[in-house]
Amino acid sequence: MNGVHDMLAPDPNSAGSDAQPPAPPPSSESSNGKRRKAERDLQQELGVSSEVLHLMGDIPPPILVTSRPALKPQIRHSRAMKWEWRPFTSSARTDGLALRHWANASENDDDYRFSSFNKQVDVVQYTDDEYERGLGRPDWTREETDQLMALCRQFDLRFPVIYDRWENVPSQPVKDIEDLKERYVEVSRNVLSMRNPLPDPSQKAALASLQFDKFKERERKRHLDLLFSRTQEEVDEEARLHAELLQHEERHAKLAKDRQEVISRFYKGLDPQEFANYNTKRRMIREASMNQAPTIIEGVTVTTEKLTPGLFLRSSKLSSVKPAMQAKYLAVIQELGIRPTDRPRMGTGAVSQRFEELKANVLQLLELRKMADKIETDLRVHSHKRDLMVAGGVAADAKRAAESPAVERDRKRVRR
Repeated sequence: MNGVHDMLAPDPNSAGSDAQPPAPPPSSESSNGKRRKAERDLQQELGVSSEVLHLMGDIPPPILVTSRPALKPQIRHSRAMKWEWRPFTSSARTDGLALRHWANASENDDDYRFSSFNKQVDVVQYTDDEYERGLGRPDWTREETDQLMALCRQFDLRFPVIYDRWENVPSQPVKDIEDLKERYVEVSRNVLSMRNPLPDPSQKAALASLQFDKFKERERKRHLDLLFSRTQEEVDEEARLHAELLQHEERHAKLAKDRQEVISRFYKGLDPQEFANYNTKRRMIREASMNQAPTIIEGVTVTTEKLTPGLFLRSSKLSSVKPAMQAKYLAVIQELGIRPTDRPRMGTGAVSQRFEELKANVLQLLELRKMADKIETDLRVHSHKRDLMVAGGVAADAKRAAESPAVERDRKRVRR
């Protein structure tokens, strides 16, 4: 710093006679006092002790991050809302009970605001004629059925509550909760079917799905009871076996992926005919060509099908099922006792051929079933129209028969 000061400071010898002499150096006492005062000011500013300040030396003090005080929220001064102690009624109640509560004076709705959340289940109701036509059962009386539907309507299909309020008839077998559910579903399905004899496909599918298997429900509950009654040792053993199964499946999937990757890399873009033509032992090929067999070896089949280059599975040549027919096809296959899949597990020549024939027969069966359903629907529609026409013709004949005496009397009067 002294060198830079000497270079930039003016030379006192080169100045004129008017130049002022340099100021005398300050005394040591005044400089020490100023330094101590500066240290005290810096110590107060930083909020540290003198020892820490001496350790810092000539290092400039760090920048202090001062937090701004939180701004005081601006409260808007407005007029307070007016509340009233007013009566109200709820449209969800049928007894017309009037209660009171505090409500905003600007609200003019007398109905209870939470009454819209009181939703009720629409339970079907049947007539005497409908019950006689398709709702009667030997193990269910009319009184039991009426009691069940009334409880379902009262408790919104909460079957645990319905079963708790159920009163068994002494002359009838005791009903459990599965019997109540099955009877309710059966009554609802039969009533809807009788009221809509010609449903569209969506309604027909909805009616077909309205099923309840009480035996399966009982089996499910029995399995749940077995699960809840397990000991801790059985739970740990099951968890260990499940972990081993997951590891085995993971290893199997990884092995299959690696095998497929190796096969695809080796045979990618290669024609199998190239391996047959490429042979360095030309002499052996010429000698073998002179002694060709007159007939084909037994068991070897010759096909004119164009094969895919590289290695492939025989099952990959099977025809695929349309996505629209996939679910129905798998359902029929499962009914026949075959694993629900579109490819055989062991894709040999004989198995693939028989599986292809089975697939063609199943698809043909589904097409015939579809045509039969369509014809049956058309037949029911035409039968319904015919019944309406016959009923209309009978009514017209009866009307003409009723009017015929009056017409005959008018004719006699005209003749007179």
